[in-house]
Amino acid sequence: MPNVRKRIFWAFVLAGCVAVLTTARCLVPDPRGLGTHVQLTCGRCLFDRIAGIPCATCGMTTSFAHATRLQMKKAFAAQPFGALLCVVVAALVPVAVVFLVGGRGPALCIPPDWTLGLILVFLIAGWAYKVLTSSGVM
Repeated sequence: MPNVRKRIFWAFVLAGCVAVLTTARCLVPDPRGLGTHVQLTCGRCLFDRIAGIPCATCGMTTSFAHATRLQMKKAFAAQPFGALLCVVVAALVPVAVVFLVGGRGPALCIPPDWTLGLILVFLIAGWAYKVLTSSGVM
């Protein structure tokens, strides 16, 4: 029975990754480096409207849209963390297939607190980059 649960988990991981990558590939990247998300019927970033600076995820959708076209320089320019995250999502596809077929999970795992810490560091670094580039400092 544990193998069934693991296969279901990896089926959801695979479906989620494919859905995100397919959606990103169907979007036209906004040349401004952010704003691609409006094609998904989302409004302009509320944080940006109120604070006058991009939020931590501004440029993520644009970055994914560029990365799925293998335009990595543009993807990193739009949002470095988004480009990195898209690579991770793409790398998860074959991993999910292997574990789905094999019915097992990875032998080595990064502890959850390390994972969250790394995500936060990269997210904050990407946000700092986005704020600095939008203000003309970089």
